[in-house]
Amino acid sequence: MAAADSIAGMASVNEQGSYDVAPDEMWQRIGDFHGFHEWHPAIASQDELEGGRVRALHLDGGGTVVETLLDESERSYSYRIDESPLPVADYTATLAVLDGDSGGCVVEWRAEFQAAGASDEEAEQVISGIFRAGLDVL
Repeated sequence: MAAADSIAGMASVNEQGSYDVAPDEMWQRIGDFHGFHEWHPAIASQDELEGGRVRALHLDGGGTVVETLLDESERSYSYRIDESPLPVADYTATLAVLDGDSGGCVVEWRAEFQAAGASDEEAEQVISGIFRAGLDVL
């Protein structure tokens, strides 16, 4: 299930996946801000910076995305992109694991941003593709 909307100049993407895995088990797998490279196929490696609040994601095809952890709770964290080759600016996102049906879980990944160097639709497609690539391997 995906939703992409452009509201008041901000583009947004919301992707979800449902899994037959307990929420806490899924969070154990994907909830480490510095473990992103261990499960997302587009990330070749990752560096921890600035005492753990910042990560540098080295992309499989080249390029680096630098992100700062903004907030974290029991089964979610929010972050912003500080540097990136992606067509976005003012990007913030949240990755969360929610309770699902019959003991399973739902992973929700949502972001808001300004398109930069691309149309809103093109930027939304890029971010949606990144989110889906990660959710599809879970």
